[in-house]
Amino acid sequence: MGMLRTLRSVARLKRPEFNRTTRRLAIAANVDGLRTMAKKRLPGGVFDHMLDLMRSGMERTTALVGSATVDDLDPELARLRG
Repeated sequence: MGMLRTLRSVARLKRPEFNRTTRRLAIAANVDGLRTMAKKRLPGGVFDHMLDLMRSGMERTTALVGSATVDDLDPELARLRG
């Protein structure tokens, strides 16, 4: 029985996941892992197009937030200030 306890403490056995999508998403540690998975699955032109759209959207959002004042971002706070 002691050998079995030792094996359990060393080996972390999990139930097998048969759904490929769930298994791969569980393996991805962060957004870069997800991006790598998407790049492998999608045709190159599609992935590059989606990446360009995402980057341009982020630039627009950054420009909008950068030019906004606190009152624009939080109307409730502006109302309380008077």
